[in-house]
Amino acid sequence: MTSAQTTSSDAQAIDIGAMYDIVMEAIEPDLLRKNLPLLEEKYKEESKEKRLKRLAHYQECLAIFDEAMEEITQDMALHSVLSESAISLTDPFALAA
Repeated sequence: MTSAQTTSSDAQAIDIGAMYDIVMEAIEPDLLRKNLPLLEEKYKEESKEKRLKRLAHYQECLAIFDEAMEEITQDMALHSVLSESAISLTDPFALAA
């Protein structure tokens, strides 16, 4: 197989880190993987009160992220089931295999 060719499993492979960044970018850019190492420096002058508020905000963002990922995985599972059903419906011999 050449590098230009892919199997169906290769085509469906998911880069979890990239998915995290795509979803999190819409929620809170501070929490992108590339920004996490920079947060300490970025907020080094903030007060303890502001820091606690920011961390509480981050917890809310992570809860939103978890909900979004749950929806995405459910949609992906449904898409997978529907795709398999469509294959079975279009290929009457698929069930016999």
